[in-house]
Amino acid sequence: MEIQNIEPEILGFLGIGLGSFLAANILFFIIFILFVLFLPYIFFLIHLSKIFNKCSVKNKKMDGGLVWLLLIPIFNIGWLFYVIIKLRDSLQDEFKSRNFESDDPEFSFSIGLAYAITTACSIIPVFGIFCSLAAFILWIVYWIKINKYSTQLNLQTIENDLIDN
Repeated sequence: MEIQNIEPEILGFLGIGLGSFLAANILFFIIFILFVLFLPYIFFLIHLSKIFNKCSVKNKKMDGGLVWLLLIPIFNIGWLFYVIIKLRDSLQDEFKSRNFESDDPEFSFSIGLAYAITTACSIIPVFGIFCSLAAFILWIVYWIKINKYSTQLNLQTIENDLIDN
């Protein structure tokens, strides 16, 4: 039995070898996935930073710029717990100082904590796949919830400006 030699140009796409073609597609896929997952996370961090910065200095438990430390791999697992706790504390103090009522006195702390726990558990082999899916869903729910508090802070600020003028 004779093995035939196949010319690389026959398998290639537009004269590129099959190996190069596959490598380019894999690279494109990785970049696309990173872009699709990373860009919303950047917007989430921007939103977190803005919420911290909407709080007055005396009520702010953490500087808004420190949320960017969540971009550091491995460190971000523990830092996420810290950010969620400080966001809850800042929002509680800010709402109390503005005499503004909230429908949730814990400011979605339980959802944020569940998000942080499932994110931490996502590094566990096999089990982490399920935790990653749960973390993704909780991340979206948490973002929606804290966006509501951000909107309430904006409305309160606008009302105060109108009353002062």
